[in-house]
Amino acid sequence: MWQYWWYGDPNGIDPWRKWYDDQNGAVRGRHDDVFRFLEARQNWGEPHAKKIDDFVEIILKTNVQHRLLGFYWPPQARFSFTFVLPCTHNGKKYTPRDAFETAGKRIRELKNGSTWMKRCVRPE
Repeated sequence: MWQYWWYGDPNGIDPWRKWYDDQNGAVRGRHDDVFRFLEARQNWGEPHAKKIDDFVEIILKTNVQHRLLGFYWPPQARFSFTFVLPCTHNGKKYTPRDAFETAGKRIRELKNGSTWMKRCVRPE
């Protein structure tokens, strides 16, 4: 069974839940379908996920192409995924423009213990 975490202040709001709640029904439905597909597998891969450097890009194909960036963490917990940033994708452009740099920075912060993460329930 997969466990989920989110990057940020543990006393703050859950950014994954906030992103999810801000989406329309089509995006939320696609999100739920993709995660049900991924959760049935030990190894996530295309067409719904892609490993890029240290992180994983969850691919949500809707009218607006959404991506959820995260990585397999914490290492001692098997089947764990930590969400670090939502973004959109159009061609070769990501919004925010620095999505990969921000995701990489957040992953480094979590790996070296200089920031917070909190366990969560995957939004649905």
